[in-house]
Amino acid sequence: MKHPTLAACAALLMTAAVGLPAQSLDWGGSLQVDAGLPAGEDFTFPSGSYGPLGLSLDLHGEAQPAEILRLYGEILVSADGLPGSLADFADLSSYAALHPAEARLVEAYVDLYDVLLPRLDIRVGRQRIAWGPAERVGVVDLVDPNNLEDPWRYGERTASDALKVTWRVATLKVEAVYLPTFKPALLPADPSSLMPGPAVDLAPLVLHGVTTALVAPAGTVAAQATLASRISLSLGGLDIAVSYAYGRQHLPAVTGITGTFIPPGVPPDVDLAVTLEHPRQHVLGFDASGELWGIGLWAEAAAFFPVYTVVTDMQAIGGALTMEEAEPYLKAVVGLEYTFPGSVYLNLQYAHGFFHESTPGGLNDYLMLGVQWDVPGGFLTVGPIGAALEVDDFAHVAGTWALVLNPEIALHPMDNAELVVGARWIAGNDATTFGSQKEGNAVYARATFSF
Repeated sequence: MKHPTLAACAALLMTAAVGLPAQSLDWGGSLQVDAGLPAGEDFTFPSGSYGPLGLSLDLHGEAQPAEILRLYGEILVSADGLPGSLADFADLSSYAALHPAEARLVEAYVDLYDVLLPRLDIRVGRQRIAWGPAERVGVVDLVDPNNLEDPWRYGERTASDALKVTWRVATLKVEAVYLPTFKPALLPADPSSLMPGPAVDLAPLVLHGVTTALVAPAGTVAAQATLASRISLSLGGLDIAVSYAYGRQHLPAVTGITGTFIPPGVPPDVDLAVTLEHPRQHVLGFDASGELWGIGLWAEAAAFFPVYTVVTDMQAIGGALTMEEAEPYLKAVVGLEYTFPGSVYLNLQYAHGFFHESTPGGLNDYLMLGVQWDVPGGFLTVGPIGAALEVDDFAHVAGTWALVLNPEIALHPMDNAELVVGARWIAGNDATTFGSQKEGNAVYARATFSF
């Protein structure tokens, strides 16, 4: 292992596991099978074939060999893409090509309780550091990078290799987090919809091509490390918190654009070289949550202060050299939830700014609704029926809106088993975040068995 934090974590895990009584180990997991049918923009199912099948096995376990020591680990084995695709005759003799599978370490950490002081706890290892009460669209969840392998599961994040110290005094909780290395967001196979394009007017030139280069942070502690802290307090049923993080943007930003001529033509052809980086940023967050008349309420706000300069060099094509400092911006989320008589649950959230939006003029507005009805008897769940409305410009709603509908129905034929069927339908303007993904319409099924 390359870093002492991970090495220490692994050593503690192995040391504690030796001689551990079997009855002190608490473990479980789930087996999930996914299947989808791409529907196309108008639900004509143009491909005529199913999407990649998915099979995943999640295993987790925890043990507490001593009062002050707890160990937790979780692994995920997935076989996305079943059945295997054949690209070459040699694949017929490759088990990996015919039966693709991947194992991931989701979390693995050690908890040490009452270290040096009462109620002072330390957690070291790969861990999910989740901050804020909002669901899926939180803006104060500052530490862990986004997991965007499936962009429609946009609330997911990957765990961080970190050292976290937590101190509790009555209703006050103080957290301090140190990440020795930087990990960017995990992007989908086609990340084009998430990446900002170069804002350059090339008329009347002809754009020949765009090449991109990603500049990784240096391998030093100063370039890699992330520091974050959070102070939360409970007052009469109201939970409030202030957080701060100094790290890097998990999604890359354009920091340089250079224009050059291709061998002269009529009209002239131009190439653009675009530089992408994960720049440093300061983020100050605030969140609050509580309950009023049986309605759960929450709000989050985060001020982002990016630290980078966009350099645009068009001198080679008769333009100018410009340097523009990145500007601060504010994201916010407010939401509520309520359970009506008859087990009908409603969740409503408004978000200003989505996870991939990172400029003051690029923050759009989103309204998200979720409704779920647990039918008495426990055999059937209608929902969640999800809806998301996007508006990019309230002054021109007709040309800047998009809507996503995502209804599901779940059957529970036995304990620890769930069968889900659902659909995703997208409409709206092609220039919006959601509207540009209209080819993502689909129907799907999922079966999950827990143990």
